[in-house]
Amino acid sequence: PLILSNHALTMAAKSYKKLSLKEFDQRKDVKDRRYSLHLFMQEKRQQGFETLGNAVKSDYQLNFSQYAKKYHPMAKDYNNAELDDFFNAKQVHVQEIQMLGIIRSHLARVVELYLILDRALFLQEQGFQVDVCETFDMAISPRNISLFARPNDVAMPLKKNI
Repeated sequence: PLILSNHALTMAAKSYKKLSLKEFDQRKDVKDRRYSLHLFMQEKRQQGFETLGNAVKSDYQLNFSQYAKKYHPMAKDYNNAELDDFFNAKQVHVQEIQMLGIIRSHLARVVELYLILDRALFLQEQGFQVDVCETFDMAISPRNISLFARPNDVAMPLKKNI
């Protein structure tokens, strides 16, 4: 058996969708600031991961120093130049983290399908007739796979199996 962490299970349950370039760039801006602030807290204050709360879209147009001071009180102990210099110096590291996140997001679908197929196999081993089907187009929702199980003596209309 493959043992999955809570992080893997959460990842499999997310609703990833295809992004336009504009949406991708917006998410990148969000993560640039959030990841930089987390790195700052970790390096300057030896603090572990803390949630930052929800920002509004316009917050991501701010300089990093303005953003940091708005979302973490300890950032007020540093001047704007120091905060902005940290942000600029850490961009290579932040981009590496984002690339790992992209790889991770692509694995989410694999984990989701593994879970569905594992459940299907379990039900089949318990004597059920099982169908795993694409129930609608991915453009409607990326979470488009359904598992149908019924006792072997119950008929069910044919579906498009994957």
